[in-house]
This record gives sequence, structure tokens and C-alpha cells, in this order.
Amino acid sequence: MENKCNAIAVNCTADWRPSVWGQCSRTCGDGGVQMRLLRCVWRGTRKPAGRNCQSSLRPTAIRACQEANNLSECPSKLSTGAGAVVAAASNAI
Repeated sequence: MENKCNAIAVNCTADWRPSVWGQCSRTCGDGGVQMRLLRCVWRGTRKPAGRNCQSSLRPTAIRACQEANNLSECPSKLSTGAGAVVAAASNAI
């Protein structure tokens, strides 16, 4: 299908429209990532523009979590052996 642009040239330009960043993939510790969706749309109408954004710089769709410094440390995994139960019980006293 051929693209039909109106008289205003700005409406004939396709742009990447990123969504907001999603939640961090981790709830504690370091190393999580955030993702967002990218859509190619016509600037004037914001309707889908298919592959017409190929010549423009594509924004980043994945990044390291920005709130990583605010995440708490992950709890350590407890051993399930008998010694671990005794140690946990003695620490509770």
C-alpha cells in the first residue's frame, strides 16, 4: 500500500514512539533490567507507520534498572539441613 501524505510535510515523517519504562525485572539486589515498547508512527497522526522508521535512530528498548541503588539486598537462602534449623533456633533465643 502506498503512503499518501497530506500537504503538511511534518505529517509525512515517521518517528519512534517509546512507551514508558516497565518495572525492574528484580525486586532486590543488582542486575535487573527495564524494558519498553517501541512503535513506529506517523508524526502528525500517530498512526502505525510500518517500516518507515528504519532510517531514523531507534531509541533504546532495554536498560539497566534506574532504581537499582534503591533496591534492598536480597534475603539469603536458608539451608534446609538439620544444622541450619538448630542454628536458626539458637539465633532466635
